[in-house]
This record gives sequence, C-alpha cells and structure tokens, in this order.
Amino acid sequence: MLWWEIVSVFAVSLGASGFYAFVSYIGSLTARQALSSQQVIINGSHAPGRPLLDLFLQLVSLAISTPALSGPPACRHWTSGRSPAGIPL
Repeated sequence: MLWWEIVSVFAVSLGASGFYAFVSYIGSLTARQALSSQQVIINGSHAPGRPLLDLFLQLVSLAISTPALSGPPACRHWTSGRSPAGIPL
C-alpha cells in the first residue's frame, strides 16, 4: 500500500510539472520571437503582452501549487502545532 501511495504522489507531481512545462513550451514556440532569442523573466508576467496565455499559465501554476501548500486538513493541524482530535503528536 505504501509503495502505491509513493508512486501516485510522484506521478501527480511529475504530471502537474510536466503539464505546466508543456503549456509554457507551447507559449514559447508560438511567441513572435525566435526561441533562441527569448529570455527568462524571474519574477514577472509568465507571458508578457499576451494576457490570455498569462492568465492560463498563472491559473495552472496556482492549481498546481495550492494542494501542495495547503495539504489535507490533518496536516494543517500538525504544522500549526495543534493535534487533530485523537491523534497525539
């Protein structure tokens, strides 16, 4: 059972990252500049001058990161220092 859980977590994580990378790559290929002359922006719009692609990339990024940050309800209690009812820390 533990093996299956580990494999499923890796599959979801890699699948989500792969999906984001694929959408970002399509955005790079369809940009007006040649791929070799494009630059990376560390903190900024995901697709400057292309508001719909920017919105889609940011929503995908949010959807990917939100479950990892919030976690299941029991994990939120453990990280806040409180123990869920009946589960000692």
